[in-house]
Amino acid sequence: MRVLWFCATPIACVYPVFGFEGSFHGAGWTESMLGELSKRAEVGFAFQYWKLPRLLTKKEGNVTYYAIPAAAPCLDETDEGVRAGIRAVYEEYRADVVHVFGTETPFTLEVLRCVDTARTVVSITGLSCVCGGYVYGGLRRGALGLPSLRDLLKGGLARQERSFARRGVTEIQALRLAEHVIGRTAFDRACVEQINPSLRYHFCNEMLRDGFWRRRWELASCTRHTLFVSAGNTPYKGVHQVLEALPIIRRTYPDVRLVVAGSDVTAYRTVRDRLKITTYGRYLRRRIKKYGLETAVRFIGPQDAEGMARQYLRAHVFVLPSAIENSPNSLGEAMFLGVPCVASAVGGVQDMLKDREEGFLYPFDEPYMLAYYVTRLFGSDELAERFSQAARSHAAKTHDRERILKDLTAIYHSLLAASPSQATKEKGTEPNL
Repeated sequence: MRVLWFCATPIACVYPVFGFEGSFHGAGWTESMLGELSKRAEVGFAFQYWKLPRLLTKKEGNVTYYAIPAAAPCLDETDEGVRAGIRAVYEEYRADVVHVFGTETPFTLEVLRCVDTARTVVSITGLSCVCGGYVYGGLRRGALGLPSLRDLLKGGLARQERSFARRGVTEIQALRLAEHVIGRTAFDRACVEQINPSLRYHFCNEMLRDGFWRRRWELASCTRHTLFVSAGNTPYKGVHQVLEALPIIRRTYPDVRLVVAGSDVTAYRTVRDRLKITTYGRYLRRRIKKYGLETAVRFIGPQDAEGMARQYLRAHVFVLPSAIENSPNSLGEAMFLGVPCVASAVGGVQDMLKDREEGFLYPFDEPYMLAYYVTRLFGSDELAERFSQAARSHAAKTHDRERILKDLTAIYHSLLAASPSQATKEKGTEPNL
């Protein structure tokens, strides 16, 4: 079987393949799935990349990589060069099945306009048309104060909100054009089926990144009373809610610490920091100062899979405070390692973690409940251990690679059974995977 994947952005493994500078820490689950599938099938992986002179092609093992040139690093719109690149890749690779990852950018709509949609499936990751309503993370706009210089010049959250709105329009068009989607939660199924009731919905979980296998959280080796949050650069990730919970937690555990992965949006040490700080970063600084949390909160910068695994294992409790999520891989990673979890009961999170059996779920806008559940875990080793074991057992099934690969290939076969590709007809053979 020849499977062609389209993704709006590159994944980490393409950087050394093409000699691109820099690195990329996102979409690790896509890379893991690509590695597993390519052991059994021929795979094409096409993505758009900024300022390439032409379409680039590289083949390594069973994977053919296509770097499609884009005029600018903007995911809100596509240009004619991207459209031409998509058409060229589709016509050259002659895939039996096409798989598109994500609906949040116009790239997916352009792919669906070029391919046979009967043999194409689209994976739901996030949903711009829904998530755009949570850009401010439950904060009143006035609460953020006057915009920072950076946001005055670049638009800040207002620009982000407009970007979500634009992407939401093309996302809805793409979902109405698609015939098959892959999802994982009641949340994403409810959303896509309300947009297009005729869609065929397929279920398939996501693989975790490499770096989390053969490891396990242990209470004896964690840093007591440390909370870990995987992202905090934008309000809908909800780190401000954790700041509201910390003063309550400190009444019982004055040594509580919060570690946040990702860029330090509160940095204010240099002139450059002060020019670059966002309105949200400045708001977080004010909350940290108000509650006297200067020594209790630490941003540790972007982390690769290995770095994230270390932080999970050091934490006493993992907190997912987001205002909206579908199936956050950060929660899946924490559960797989067995880290006790407290998560906001939003979107598809409730399908991932069973409340009071595998961790605690709380209403996103109730930081006092977040504080309550954290103190319960801090105060009961028995409860922390019980949640750890239950969550790990659940996540091991959810993210079982063989099961996921079997589900994915079954989906591909179902597309072929309903509509065999022209390439297969010409060869006169049945697809073999």
